[in-house]
Amino acid sequence: MTIDDYANNTTTTGRLNVGGSITGNLETRGDRDWFRVELQAGTEYQFNLNGNTLSDTYLRLLDSNGNLVTYNDDANGSRNSQIVFTANTSGTFYLSAGSFYDWYRGTYTLSSTVLSDDYANNTTTTGRLNVDGSITGNLETRGDRDWFRVELQAGTEYQFNLNGNTLSDTYLRLLDSNGNLVTENDDANGSYNSQIVFRANTSGTYYLSAGSFSDWYRGTYTLSSTVLSVAPQDDYANNTTTRGRVNVDGSITGNLETEGDRDWFAIDLQQGSVYHFNLNGNTLSDTYLRLLDSNGNVIAYNDDANSSRDSQIIFRSNTSGTYYLSAGSYNDSFTGTYTLSSSLRSTDYSEITGYGETRVDLALAQLLGVNVPRVSDLGGNSWGLDRIGAPEAWAMGYRGQGTVVAVLDTGVDWTHSDLNDNIWINTDEIAGNGIDDDRNGYIDDVRGWDFANRDNNPNDVQGHGTHVAGTIAAEANNIGISGVAPDAKIMAVKVLGDDGSGYITDIAAGIRYAVDNGAHVINMSLGGGGVNPTINSAIQYATSRGSLVVMAAGNSGGDSPENPGAYAAENGLVVGAINSNGDIAGFSNRAGGEQDFNGDGLRVPNYVTAAGVSVYSTVPGGGFARYSGTSMATPHVAGAAAILMGAAPNLSPAQVADLITGTAVQGGSGALSSTPQPTSPQTAGLESGTFYAWV
Repeated sequence: MTIDDYANNTTTTGRLNVGGSITGNLETRGDRDWFRVELQAGTEYQFNLNGNTLSDTYLRLLDSNGNLVTYNDDANGSRNSQIVFTANTSGTFYLSAGSFYDWYRGTYTLSSTVLSDDYANNTTTTGRLNVDGSITGNLETRGDRDWFRVELQAGTEYQFNLNGNTLSDTYLRLLDSNGNLVTENDDANGSYNSQIVFRANTSGTYYLSAGSFSDWYRGTYTLSSTVLSVAPQDDYANNTTTRGRVNVDGSITGNLETEGDRDWFAIDLQQGSVYHFNLNGNTLSDTYLRLLDSNGNVIAYNDDANSSRDSQIIFRSNTSGTYYLSAGSYNDSFTGTYTLSSSLRSTDYSEITGYGETRVDLALAQLLGVNVPRVSDLGGNSWGLDRIGAPEAWAMGYRGQGTVVAVLDTGVDWTHSDLNDNIWINTDEIAGNGIDDDRNGYIDDVRGWDFANRDNNPNDVQGHGTHVAGTIAAEANNIGISGVAPDAKIMAVKVLGDDGSGYITDIAAGIRYAVDNGAHVINMSLGGGGVNPTINSAIQYATSRGSLVVMAAGNSGGDSPENPGAYAAENGLVVGAINSNGDIAGFSNRAGGEQDFNGDGLRVPNYVTAAGVSVYSTVPGGGFARYSGTSMATPHVAGAAAILMGAAPNLSPAQVADLITGTAVQGGSGALSSTPQPTSPQTAGLESGTFYAWV
């Protein structure tokens, strides 16, 4: 009878001392010998089971209850077994000496060793690497990583190399001062060694972690550091001691040499003057501009202006003295060269007429790079078309073809003989089947949508919306009139009831509907209420999706546009009314000065003028009538925008607005026209902030 030397459970008499060894014998197939061992929490141990006459060992580690913790069959390319283990708790564990598949018999030696790690794998490490120096180390166990502290300078470029000596496949990591991974590399230059090239964003402590691929290998290595290029000298300081200075109506160039760099420039401003500051990137890809007072406190800032990555601040100085401009990058994350410029507000802008009278012929000619053709005036009821230059634009071959203009108003009479062929049709919707075929959230919206009455019949009873639609795109069919853009399509979006009033939520929903259904231009001849983020957000949405919003200035004769037209300081265009002589109408709200609705700096509104007194256009039932108001001026400009977007479909809303404001002309006698009065005063009799009315 064979006697087993050690039991295979927790009753075993076998004991293994840490740092010692013991021999045993697997007398039979299936035999396993257990050995009790006492371990300390946090200590790393290596256990080896080497066969003497036993040809293929198998080692298991178990907890105090005999539950398996870990195991190993073959280690280091041999049939012997090895376990490296860090104890989580102090106490009794068991080692089970066995054979592969419990198949073999024979003698063995089981040993235990305490491992001492040369360098810790966290920020408490004693390892230090000098720049332009090297250090050697050892990964004693699988999973070992050795960290080394290194001091780096912002803007300096470094190369770190981790080369294996006996370590066969290295893995190098660079970490910040908190131990967060910055970058890493496994294999470099066609070898199993690792390399990182890194330009420091900030000066301070970093860590290099020397490890192995998949944390699988052990062995010795050499870690080295080399400076590739030294940080360039900062051209301008980022505080009030800066030597940088920019003159009004001057410019200066600079360089952000490192991420996080900001260059300050002193500038002297005069009380009451309005200044434009522009920070344009040359090689700097995303600028960020700040204006600071004489003590270095931020007054205003801007990231992106005019749909670009450049920055702009418009500022009216309250006091004379020294200010500072800080040229930086978005999130302090970019480097590169830039140009900072300063100018007084353009004399082309008037607080009465804004940028002046809209001239689509001049805008189109500038866009196409051609001269404006000579064309005879239409005269008579078409004086508004003559003043805006529509016949000249038609002669250049552009009439709004391929564009859709949404009319957010009291609806549109789509049966009118001067409009019926220019009504937008939702071709993705099947009329009358009670199904939302195009899944846009609106059932049977074949000709648009009525948000006022929650149905698919945006027909106009009141007349205002039809009049607006005719000015934009009445057909050139020798019936009645022609619109500014006679080949454009009109999308009827009824947001005002038959009494001419409506809710903010309906107007905002109407804007989003128009955008989502393909409108290039959105005409909003309506206004009222105070600052409303719901409307502003919808206008921002339209702009971001490529739709230009054109809004009425209002008919209260105020010094600045009423809402939503006031939002043209941020997005879109706002339109005031002039008479046939080019004089601004007495009822028309004027352009006013700078405004800021988004907290990103003051801007003057994109205010232009167009015909808005006794304008002859379509009304429901097939007729025509003369209306007055900024409501009538607005569709002239919406039609002009349609012509430009038809000529260049890739133009952004901001680019179209810039074309229109940039080619507008100041004209008229400068007098205020007092008659006739607008067809409807803005928001008359309605609750401010709750309703909007047609104007």
